[in-house]
Amino acid sequence: MRFNGMIRSLCFHVFLCFALAFPAKSQSVTEAETLVAALEQRVGQAPTDAERIAASDSIAEVLMAIFDIDEAYTHVFPTWKKMGAMKAPDDAFRLFNWNVPLNDGTYQYRALILFPDKNYRDLSSHGSPDRGSEGKIIAAGQWYGALYYQIEPVTHKRETYYTLMGWEGHNSLSNKKILDVLWFNDRNEPVFGKPVFRDGDEVKMRRVFEFTKSAQMTLAYLPAKEAIVYDDLVPMPGMGEGNYSSYVPGTTHRGYRLHKGEWIYQERIDMTRPKSDAGKAQFNFPDRPDLNRKRKPGNPLIGD
Repeated sequence: MRFNGMIRSLCFHVFLCFALAFPAKSQSVTEAETLVAALEQRVGQAPTDAERIAASDSIAEVLMAIFDIDEAYTHVFPTWKKMGAMKAPDDAFRLFNWNVPLNDGTYQYRALILFPDKNYRDLSSHGSPDRGSEGKIIAAGQWYGALYYQIEPVTHKRETYYTLMGWEGHNSLSNKKILDVLWFNDRNEPVFGKPVFRDGDEVKMRRVFEFTKSAQMTLAYLPAKEAIVYDDLVPMPGMGEGNYSSYVPGTTHRGYRLHKGEWIYQERIDMTRPKSDAGKAQFNFPDRPDLNRKRKPGNPLIGD
């Protein structure tokens, strides 16, 4: 067993040396795609946290090495299974985003924001967001970390910010969904949080939702509803208020609708399926989640 462990460690270090040598040699985005596809497997499956974090750092190095190639901004990267590579709908930036599952049930996160002019910003996670952060603006150096799966730009009075919806695997008991805002300061540095989530006189910079690990929470912008829609979270029967690791989606939906650059809180959003005037037949919104599906717990990108 000890001999096998030594061989495994040696193979990993040889592979890691190859990965770190890549930036000096490669001029190919497809070569980078192949290498990152191998590294992402190490991120999810290496036996130790140190090996997983090293593989994550290697992914960042490989990506940064190709950012001066035009194709890096447009290439689809079809072989990636666990990496996110989204573009903002207004084409202002591209977000490369991934996480590192650790053996204690928590995660580290990494993000690279690539701009069309080939400049980029590198983000590493620092802790987990909580309800106390809902009133705080967070600079890039204090980014909490998340996997973002939806970006919705908002432009008001010639200023643009980006509404983000993300997932954060908090610990072994609970997950979190994050509704946040990304904007860029005068130095084009990313900043998270903006006072745009309004509920009467109360305004928050972001929203943080925590729920039990075995549940799946819906949080998404639905064009058919012209709103951000999320599950109302309630404690499981017999569990007290505030024990968020026991919270599950209830039977109603809340959300936000955009008005003059702010997201205005909606106590209830009707998610019943509309019926035709003739046959009263129900139909699904093509872009809404199927709320009756068999839900699976876990990370939407890593797929625990």
